[in-house]
Amino acid sequence: MLLAMKVAPRDVQMFLDNIGELEKDGIIVNGFELQITPSDTQQTALEAIDFLGKTFKFRGLHPPFPTSADGNFIHWDEVSGKANLDYTVLHAAADKLKDISSAITSAIKNSTSTPLLENLPIRSDRLTIGSLIDAGNLSDNLLMDIPHTLHNWYEKKLEETPLKQIEAVFDKIKAVHVADNDNGFGLVPLGGGSQDFQDILKKLYQKKDCMFIAEPSNGHKNYGVGHKETIREIWKLWETF
Repeated sequence: MLLAMKVAPRDVQMFLDNIGELEKDGIIVNGFELQITPSDTQQTALEAIDFLGKTFKFRGLHPPFPTSADGNFIHWDEVSGKANLDYTVLHAAADKLKDISSAITSAIKNSTSTPLLENLPIRSDRLTIGSLIDAGNLSDNLLMDIPHTLHNWYEKKLEETPLKQIEAVFDKIKAVHVADNDNGFGLVPLGGGSQDFQDILKKLYQKKDCMFIAEPSNGHKNYGVGHKETIREIWKLWETF
């Protein structure tokens, strides 16, 4: 079971304190995903990565949301390359090019790290890819976002169920953003979360090389309690399944 938490550069000490608390309960956090905020620079990102160290099994970078494939993705991907991170999150979105496939293909080609293509909410005002199947046609390295997947399904914007999407690209999913979406994005899945959420995790837990990244909305508040509680629920479900 590979667990990770998102952390903003300003919160690196909080992150280390929280994984220390989790370890006391026998829950090991194997990695981090550095969440870049609008006020961050390449320098603040590199300083945070240096502070966190190189002992984690997985280390990734998440550009400010939303950073499109034809936007500042390459700018932030440079940080991953300089710091030898394992991946950079590539949002399946385009702002300038009308051909989103070309934007994503170009970003992957010009990346200095390993981009993980993340499925996004399907919107009418922006070019995005919400289907894991469509994302899998563009990349062999996917990051599945559970709240986004459930949102698109609940809004009837996709024909394939979340489980069918997972089955179609199972081997391509390298990491997962974990939170529930029962009438709201990024909920801490207290009590195990919704049935749809549990069904998705049960399927994904069959993967042995996948990283599960806690991503509750506002998880950093109250010294990161949301991230810790989400990690605990992920762990409980792992033991149950």
